[in-house]
Amino acid sequence: MARLILACLVIVSIAAAWLGYSRLTDDTYEGMSIIPEEHEDIPLYEGLEPQEHQYTLQGNEWQEVRGFYLDTFPGLGWRLVHEESALDDPDVSNDSSGFMTRWRKDGFDGELWISGGYNQFDDKTEIIFDQTQIRTQSVWLEEAPDSICIYQTEEDDHCSRTEDPDIIRVLTDFVNAGNDWEDAADLSEELAVIDFGTLEVKVAQPEGGDVFLQSTEGVKTMKPEPEFLKLLEYVVEHN
Repeated sequence: MARLILACLVIVSIAAAWLGYSRLTDDTYEGMSIIPEEHEDIPLYEGLEPQEHQYTLQGNEWQEVRGFYLDTFPGLGWRLVHEESALDDPDVSNDSSGFMTRWRKDGFDGELWISGGYNQFDDKTEIIFDQTQIRTQSVWLEEAPDSICIYQTEEDDHCSRTEDPDIIRVLTDFVNAGNDWEDAADLSEELAVIDFGTLEVKVAQPEGGDVFLQSTEGVKTMKPEPEFLKLLEYVVEHN
């Protein structure tokens, strides 16, 4: 009888440990559309650790991460269909704004987006892997303006203005990189209105999910990129 009780206790302990690990794993990867560790052809850059919807690495290594995938992926059958980064900008002050790549592969459903940059506030490299449908991204802003103004709501009279070229370029790039959206969109939970001078863009995030952008050009959608959301808050709080 003692042996039976001991065996039952061991089984219960193992089950409890497995459930705890399973819950930790679920929380760790919450919000991710794809988990690289589950795909042999999507290696992780050394040091990246999962943190809910993204992977993080202490310090500023986004250029090394970008180079790793540009060098490694073609040998694994991936085709690069689009790439842009802060390295394209001759202004070195913009170097922290990061990169974005889109990849396709025979047999892979949709596109794999790998994007990231350096979060100066937390001193971390933040990388997002996103499996998405193949969509178009129309250009709403041909160039970044000299200044932008951010309203917290459409009814606000006061706006927070910034002339920081790094912030303006990042927000402009995020808007242009959003996916064109043809379906109905819930725009009720408004985050901000960005006035780019030639175009006003309403930013909404229904129920804390994907972000929707609306302007006279139409509607776009994008993942809730932390850098984008933090920059909106930063401009409002500091201007």
